[in-house]
Amino acid sequence: MDSDSIAFHGTLQQLLENVESGRMIPRLQASHAPMCKFFTAYYVISGIRHVVPLVHGPTGCPLYMSDFVRTRECCEIRGVPLEPTACTTLDESNVIYGGEGKLLEAVKEAYAKYHPDLIVILSCCCSGIIGDDVESIAREAEKQVGCRVLALKSEGFGGDFRSGYEDAFKLIMDLMDPPKTTMKRTINILGARWGPSPTEFNWDLDEIERLLKEIGIKINAVIAGGCTVEQIRHAREVELNASWCYDWGQKLGDL
Repeated sequence: MDSDSIAFHGTLQQLLENVESGRMIPRLQASHAPMCKFFTAYYVISGIRHVVPLVHGPTGCPLYMSDFVRTRECCEIRGVPLEPTACTTLDESNVIYGGEGKLLEAVKEAYAKYHPDLIVILSCCCSGIIGDDVESIAREAEKQVGCRVLALKSEGFGGDFRSGYEDAFKLIMDLMDPPKTTMKRTINILGARWGPSPTEFNWDLDEIERLLKEIGIKINAVIAGGCTVEQIRHAREVELNASWCYDWGQKLGDL
């Protein structure tokens, strides 16, 4: 365990027993996706249709993510219509004096320009360091625009890639209405992590939908792999939640 590589010889059961007993403690990054909290939170939020992710920070992170996720992965590969990513474009003056006023104006501008179903404010490292209160601004902004406004503290130093996924899925629960009825033979698929991107191939989802239809089951929402705010609102009215990914779907299903 002191080297840069780990070798184990034995059965899977023996490996599990060694890890659970503490005799074998992994110290290396074992994930295939060691991104920061901001990146993974952005991935999940981008999986909701007609949402404007509003990044509270300078232009670097949102420029990269908008191009990488929304242009190349969503639009060019899956043919999903391009939707905007907004940014408060913080500068040196905002870092010194605070950017909360600029954020409030940015929310109003984003709504006036795009009329989305949802605006999600994402803090990045810059706004996290200066301590702007994004949650309070979201509550105030929601009174002044015609859609829901939520805030997610997603600065990269505030957690790791796992907490970005988890916190984004927990935030999505704020959009769910209390169940008023039960949609018979209807399910949600939970834990789609990158929105409409290569990890959720459209033909895979099409085949899953086709197979379920053959046995009389309908999908209400794939959360968050191209779902709408309206589908999320009714997510608690289905008969069953099925997990796309055990790590993320199981946790959201339990909640």
